[in-house]
Amino acid sequence: MAVVLGSGAKPYVVKIQIDTLSSKKWDQVTELCNHRIDSLEQLIEGKFPKELEVLFTEKKYGLFPAPKVIHSSCNCPDYAIMCKHVAAVLYGIGTRLDANPMLFFELRDINSQELVKKSMERKLENMLKNAGKKSKRETAAKDVLDIFGL
Repeated sequence: MAVVLGSGAKPYVVKIQIDTLSSKKWDQVTELCNHRIDSLEQLIEGKFPKELEVLFTEKKYGLFPAPKVIHSSCNCPDYAIMCKHVAAVLYGIGTRLDANPMLFFELRDINSQELVKKSMERKLENMLKNAGKKSKRETAAKDVLDIFGL
Protein backbone atom coordinates (compact mmCIF):
# COMPACT_ATOMS: atom_id res chain seq x y z
CA MET A 1 0.00 0.00 0.00
CA ALA A 2 1.31 3.44 -0.86
CA VAL A 3 -0.06 6.71 0.52
CA VAL A 4 0.86 10.16 -0.76
CA LEU A 5 0.93 12.85 1.94
CA GLY A 6 1.06 16.57 1.28
CA SER A 7 0.25 18.63 -1.76
CA GLY A 8 3.44 20.63 -2.18
CA ALA A 9 5.97 20.40 -4.99
CA LYS A 10 7.33 17.18 -3.55
CA PRO A 11 4.71 15.21 -1.63
CA TYR A 12 5.86 12.47 0.70
CA VAL A 13 5.18 8.90 -0.36
CA VAL A 14 4.67 6.42 2.46
CA LYS A 15 4.80 2.73 1.61
CA ILE A 16 3.65 0.06 4.00
CA GLN A 17 3.81 -3.65 3.27
CA ILE A 18 2.66 -6.39 5.60
CA ASP A 19 3.77 -9.93 4.89
CA THR A 20 1.07 -12.47 4.13
CA LEU A 21 0.56 -15.43 6.42
CA SER A 22 2.72 -18.46 5.75
CA SER A 23 0.95 -21.66 4.74
CA LYS A 24 1.78 -23.11 8.18
CA LYS A 25 0.08 -20.17 9.93
CA TRP A 26 -2.86 -20.38 7.51
CA ASP A 27 -3.28 -24.05 8.44
CA GLN A 28 -3.19 -23.13 12.14
CA VAL A 29 -5.83 -20.44 11.61
CA THR A 30 -8.15 -22.74 9.64
CA GLU A 31 -7.71 -25.52 12.23
CA LEU A 32 -8.59 -23.15 15.05
CA CYS A 33 -11.61 -21.91 13.11
CA ASN A 34 -12.75 -25.49 12.48
CA HIS A 35 -16.55 -25.36 12.85
CA ARG A 36 -16.43 -22.27 15.06
CA ILE A 37 -17.49 -19.80 12.40
CA ASP A 38 -21.14 -20.12 11.54
CA SER A 39 -21.38 -17.49 8.83
CA LEU A 40 -19.58 -14.75 6.98
CA GLU A 41 -22.19 -12.34 8.34
CA GLN A 42 -20.95 -13.14 11.83
CA LEU A 43 -17.47 -11.95 10.84
CA ILE A 44 -18.71 -8.93 8.91
CA GLU A 45 -20.59 -7.76 11.99
CA GLY A 46 -17.34 -8.07 13.92
CA LYS A 47 -18.76 -10.89 16.03
CA PHE A 48 -15.88 -13.25 16.45
CA PRO A 49 -16.53 -16.34 18.51
CA LYS A 50 -14.85 -15.92 21.92
CA GLU A 51 -12.48 -18.83 21.31
CA LEU A 52 -11.21 -17.13 18.13
CA GLU A 53 -9.90 -14.08 19.98
CA VAL A 54 -6.58 -15.93 20.21
CA LEU A 55 -6.15 -15.29 16.48
CA PHE A 56 -5.42 -11.67 17.42
CA THR A 57 -3.83 -12.09 20.82
CA GLU A 58 -1.45 -15.07 20.50
CA LYS A 59 1.74 -14.77 18.49
CA LYS A 60 1.62 -18.34 17.18
CA TYR A 61 -1.33 -17.52 14.90
CA GLY A 62 0.16 -14.27 13.68
CA LEU A 63 -3.02 -12.62 12.43
CA PHE A 64 -2.08 -9.43 14.27
CA PRO A 65 1.11 -8.45 12.47
CA ALA A 66 4.31 -8.44 14.50
CA PRO A 67 6.69 -5.53 13.90
CA LYS A 68 9.07 -7.78 11.92
CA VAL A 69 6.42 -8.42 9.23
CA ILE A 70 5.58 -4.74 8.75
CA HIS A 71 7.85 -3.00 6.27
CA SER A 72 7.62 0.74 5.77
CA SER A 73 9.37 3.51 3.94
CA CYS A 74 8.92 7.22 3.38
CA ASN A 75 10.78 9.56 1.07
CA CYS A 76 10.91 12.37 3.65
CA PRO A 77 14.32 13.57 4.92
CA ASP A 78 13.73 12.13 8.43
CA TYR A 79 16.16 9.28 9.05
CA ALA A 80 14.26 7.77 11.96
CA ILE A 81 13.21 4.14 11.65
CA MET A 82 9.63 5.33 11.73
CA CYS A 83 9.02 8.92 10.70
CA LYS A 84 5.88 10.84 11.66
CA HIS A 85 4.39 10.16 8.20
CA VAL A 86 4.66 6.36 8.59
CA ALA A 87 3.30 6.64 12.14
CA ALA A 88 0.31 8.66 10.87
CA VAL A 89 -0.47 6.11 8.16
CA LEU A 90 -0.21 3.22 10.65
CA TYR A 91 -2.51 5.13 13.02
CA GLY A 92 -4.98 5.54 10.14
CA ILE A 93 -4.80 1.81 9.41
CA GLY A 94 -5.47 1.06 13.08
CA THR A 95 -8.50 3.35 13.07
CA ARG A 96 -9.92 1.59 10.02
CA LEU A 97 -9.33 -1.82 11.64
CA ASP A 98 -11.26 -0.66 14.71
CA ALA A 99 -14.17 0.37 12.49
CA ASN A 100 -14.07 -2.73 10.29
CA PRO A 101 -12.41 -5.83 11.80
CA MET A 102 -12.86 -7.69 8.49
CA LEU A 103 -9.95 -5.65 7.18
CA PHE A 104 -7.67 -7.77 9.37
CA PHE A 105 -8.27 -10.66 6.99
CA GLU A 106 -7.68 -8.49 3.94
CA LEU A 107 -4.57 -7.02 5.55
CA ARG A 108 -3.03 -10.47 5.92
CA ASP A 109 -4.26 -11.59 2.48
CA ILE A 110 -6.74 -14.07 3.95
CA ASN A 111 -9.87 -14.85 2.01
CA SER A 112 -12.48 -14.69 4.77
CA GLN A 113 -15.04 -16.42 2.56
CA GLU A 114 -12.61 -19.33 2.11
CA LEU A 115 -12.12 -19.44 5.88
CA VAL A 116 -15.89 -19.68 6.45
CA LYS A 117 -16.24 -22.24 3.66
CA LYS A 118 -13.53 -24.49 5.12
CA SER A 119 -15.03 -24.20 8.59
CA MET A 120 -18.52 -25.07 7.32
CA GLU A 121 -17.18 -27.99 5.24
CA ARG A 122 -15.41 -29.46 8.26
CA LYS A 123 -18.51 -28.97 10.38
CA LEU A 124 -20.59 -30.81 7.78
CA GLU A 125 -18.02 -33.62 7.47
CA ASN A 126 -18.07 -34.15 11.23
CA MET A 127 -21.87 -34.14 11.30
CA LEU A 128 -22.05 -36.71 8.49
CA LYS A 129 -19.37 -38.85 10.11
CA ASN A 130 -21.33 -38.92 13.37
CA ALA A 131 -24.79 -39.23 11.81
CA GLY A 132 -25.07 -42.98 12.32
CA LYS A 133 -23.45 -43.12 15.76
CA LYS A 134 -25.52 -43.40 18.90
CA SER A 135 -25.10 -40.56 21.32
CA LYS A 136 -24.59 -41.06 25.05
CA ARG A 137 -27.22 -38.36 25.49
CA GLU A 138 -29.85 -40.36 23.64
CA THR A 139 -32.73 -41.58 25.77
CA ALA A 140 -34.02 -45.07 25.13
CA ALA A 141 -37.60 -45.28 23.90
CA LYS A 142 -38.72 -47.24 26.99
CA ASP A 143 -37.28 -44.51 29.27
CA VAL A 144 -39.08 -41.68 27.47
CA LEU A 145 -42.39 -42.88 28.92
CA ASP A 146 -40.95 -42.75 32.46
CA ILE A 147 -39.70 -39.20 31.97
CA PHE A 148 -43.21 -38.00 31.20
CA GLY A 149 -44.87 -40.27 33.76
CA LEU A 150 -46.79 -42.30 31.20
